Amino acid sequence: MIRDDQGQVLKAGAGSEGFLLNAFHAEILGCAAGMQEASRLGIANLCIETDASLVKDALESDDYRLSAIGGILTDMKFLLATDLRSSSINVCN
Repeated sequence: MIRDDQGQVLKAGAGSEGFLLNAFHAEILGCAAGMQEASRLGIANLCIETDASLVKDALESDDYRLSAIGGILTDMKFLLATDLRSSSINVCN
């Protein structure tokens, strides 16, 4: 879900994947899709909220770069570094 600075929903989405390694893979793909859509909408300041602390850990470290989803994470980090003026990642309970 993408919201503006007032909390109003700008875009929401859902999808399916034919093959997933695990729940972490699904969380990463969902986050990546949201980031790509935010970039497409021209959003420059992004606050990512997730209930999966592994997503935050993966985006803030290099611990998963050699994993099966390392390429996706590299693309996400590149997007964060190049298409956004600012970003933060928060884990919500």
